[in-house]
Amino acid sequence: MILKGIDPKIGFTKEDGEEIVRKLELGELSNEAIEEMIKLYNVFVKLDATLVEINPWAICSDGIKCIDAKFNIDDNALFR
Repeated sequence: MILKGIDPKIGFTKEDGEEIVRKLELGELSNEAIEEMIKLYNVFVKLDATLVEINPWAICSDGIKCIDAKFNIDDNALFR
């Protein structure tokens, strides 16, 4: 799956999320997945993270669930 890059001047947009969920064929879960991706990107930027990883996401009867996550935050950026 080849995706275009995220422009840091603009950030992660709904259109970026729509491209991803279309390729993942998430159907009725698309809006929920896009909202979660936008939140993850915002956490990444706000914390000046070097890594934000959700692996795996699970599709459950009541929506998408994060099963495991990894965050790496630059200690030198915490003053911000």
